[in-house]
Amino acid sequence: MDPLVINKWPGRLNVVTNKVPTVIAFAETKVTWGFEIDQCARDDPRTQVEEHFKLLLDHELLNQVNSSQTILVTTDRVQGWFETFLKKLYKWTCMQLQALMETKIEEMTVEYIFSVPAAWKEGTVDDYLRLSSRLDLEV
Repeated sequence: MDPLVINKWPGRLNVVTNKVPTVIAFAETKVTWGFEIDQCARDDPRTQVEEHFKLLLDHELLNQVNSSQTILVTTDRVQGWFETFLKKLYKWTCMQLQALMETKIEEMTVEYIFSVPAAWKEGTVDDYLRLSSRLDLEV
């Protein structure tokens, strides 16, 4: 069977795109991600919007960013954003696969392919894959 490409995303269901932005927003008790985040959310001071955090899994880049800021970002915090984003992505993926395949996700064999920035060193790639694989992802 050929791979299924998910190209419809929350916040942009009528536009076909093979990628979703790595962005997550926290507003009181609501967490939104990807295309769900609009400019209003970005402009709302009560909403914490985090972008490009996947890149900050690279410890050298995180150190560079922290050297130019007054509020430091920790590795644990970056990993938390990434985990939250991946859980949202996983839940959406499962819903899409179930709808496309007309069967329960538990009855499927699913393989996930993660891409990493080309500039990452081997240690960062290993950390990323370890973090991705340790997540307890359930529908």
